Amino acid sequence: MVIDKKKLEEIVRTNPLALLILKKKEEIQYVHSLLPYSIGFEVECAWQGDHYTQAVFDCIPNIMAVDCSAGEKRFRIPNGISGFLCLYEICKLLKTECYLNPGSGIHYHVDCTDIQNDLMSYVSKHNNAVWILEELDMWDYKGQYNKREYGGWYRTNFSGQTLEFRVGEMSFDYTLLIKRILHATAIVKRIKNEIAGIKPTEKTEDAKQVINNRVIKL
Repeated sequence: MVIDKKKLEEIVRTNPLALLILKKKEEIQYVHSLLPYSIGFEVECAWQGDHYTQAVFDCIPNIMAVDCSAGEKRFRIPNGISGFLCLYEICKLLKTECYLNPGSGIHYHVDCTDIQNDLMSYVSKHNNAVWILEELDMWDYKGQYNKREYGGWYRTNFSGQTLEFRVGEMSFDYTLLIKRILHATAIVKRIKNEIAGIKPTEKTEDAKQVINNRVIKL
């Protein structure tokens, strides 16, 4: 069956609620392939008012983890359609429950537990991998805290359980957050393929996904 991948990608990027009506197995599988790993992210922002409202995030269906303090909100979302829907609901609640902090940014964590030991070996051999830094140049990082190098713009976290991307700009906008998440996911896909011995080319789906995620305009 031929599916409209461009249409599905547009839905994922703009209105994930429409994913709830997907019925075709091939469409569901393709959407799942766009977000095959669970994602964690950290948002430095304060609550609106004096009330503590972590419970509103805890109630989001299928959310994996929530850990909120006065100055930082941390989330873990699942892979696949549930992940897109979780992110959409988180962004809605951030807008109503928290103050935007333009002086900070967002860190994204892509799950790498399936290659945990191999990832540590990979980064030891490929610290400051040129292609990763060139991909992250597309994020147009404006901050001064993180240096353009391994350990600054990206790093392994918790002994290789995730690859962390540390150059996300502060926003509560779903369209921007999912753009960054999909690009980070595509970078990790390529790393996993390299570890598995699969050489990326411009003709592969993973390579195309990296390109699509880095050049799309908001």
